Formats: sequence, structure tokens, C-alpha cells
Amino acid sequence: MSDGNLSPTVRPVLRTMRFIHASVLMGCLIFAGIAIVLRQQQGGPVPEPPMLSFVGLALAGSTGLALLIVPNAVAASWRKKIARGISSLSTMPMPDPASDSGQSIGWWGLYQSRLIITAAPMEGVVFLALHAYLAEGPPWILGVGALFFVGLALLFPTQDRVERWIRTQQELVEQEKRTIL
Repeated sequence: MSDGNLSPTVRPVLRTMRFIHASVLMGCLIFAGIAIVLRQQQGGPVPEPPMLSFVGLALAGSTGLALLIVPNAVAASWRKKIARGISSLSTMPMPDPASDSGQSIGWWGLYQSRLIITAAPMEGVVFLALHAYLAEGPPWILGVGALFFVGLALLFPTQDRVERWIRTQQELVEQEKRTIL
């Protein structure tokens, strides 16, 4: 996790991504602790059928499918805009597609946006699963929440992961430029 070879402009971006990621994970863990303790204290039978838990399961399925499509579709849209010379985010400097260093603040900002776009729905599934467990008590819904929590934890932004994503995006931008011409 050494950030020593990062430029001073992107080091804070990586730190911010890690802070966002840790905050999301900690929020889930804190609510999990509260939900489990409160459910153990209040007890009670699991309602038949546990509708909120079924809604959580449906949300988990639809979110899982959306996560297979949406982050990549958003990145593809950004690449097309960058290839055409249109800034993809008005508040962020435009990534330099020719830069091979992966140190462009624009690319790092796009990765941060992608991280948030991916993490937020996963966090929502975890929270709904925990709420369903708290309200209804079926233990299997904790498994659904745990699955999405693990997926969320695996999103941890490392320098290597971000730079690898940036290199891939830069190559795809170059391919997109060739198709435009």
C-alpha cells in the first residue's frame, strides 16, 4: 500500500477513495452489530412469509445484475467522451488519453466516481438485508448482506488496481479514437 511513487496531485485522491471505502464499510459493520444485538434482544418468530426479506433478496438480485452492467456502461460513456475531446465531468480536469503514467488527476477522479457508483448500491443491499433481519429475523438474509459486504470490501482501492484500470481505459480510448476516424 505504498503511495510513495504517486504524484502529489493524485495521492490525496487515493487517500480520499480509501476514506470513502472505509466509511462505507464501517457504516455497514456498525449497523450490523446494532441489528444483530437488537434482534437477539427482541427475538420473536419470523413472520410467514418474511416479505421484507424477500424484497431484500429481490433487490440483491437486481443490484447484482445492475452492477454487471452499469459501471462498465458508465466507463464506456466516459471513454467515448474523452476520445471525442469532450470533458466527461465538468468539475474535473479532462484526462489526458495520451498519458501513459496513470498519474492524470482526471483518470483518478473517474475511478473514484466509478468506485462510488459501484459501492453505493452494494451498501444499500447490505443495509436493507440488515433492516430485514432486524425487523423479521430470518438468518438467511444476513448471508445475503454478508455476500454484498464481502463484495464491497473487495473494492478496496489500491494504487496498482487504479493504475491498471487507468491503463485499460487509456487503451480503450485509443481504440475508440481509431473507430471515430
